[in-house]
Amino acid sequence: MASNRSFAPNGPMNVDVSPTTRLHELECTAVDMLAHASPRMLFIDEIHNLLSCSARDQRAALNAIKYLANKLRVSIVAAGTYEALHVMRSDSQIASRFEQHELPIWTESQELRRFIAGYLALLTGIELRGQHLGGGLIH
Repeated sequence: MASNRSFAPNGPMNVDVSPTTRLHELECTAVDMLAHASPRMLFIDEIHNLLSCSARDQRAALNAIKYLANKLRVSIVAAGTYEALHVMRSDSQIASRFEQHELPIWTESQELRRFIAGYLALLTGIELRGQHLGGGLIH
């Protein structure tokens, strides 16, 4: 049974799927929804979790990433632990598409306090103008 899909331009996406829908049909629906949303970037967090999959499942996931990059013409950012490099390097095409960037470990500093305070303000809607951010990280 095929899923019914209706995508209004710049409007809500209504998708009718049932628990018996075939995996291939679900994948097609997901790709259609992503194409409709027109993202400029796809962020994949915790890519290192592929290490717990079989080699076959790892290849399938990496092939899906390549397919999405080609089909959607989006930038893809994959984030994970250092061990994630083993997965990414197992496919020569994936390895050539991704650059490794290591993030430095944060140390307590005025810069870190400013970042956390700004992020919390963003999440809670609190205005931080003129507030002093001195002292320890946790009070």
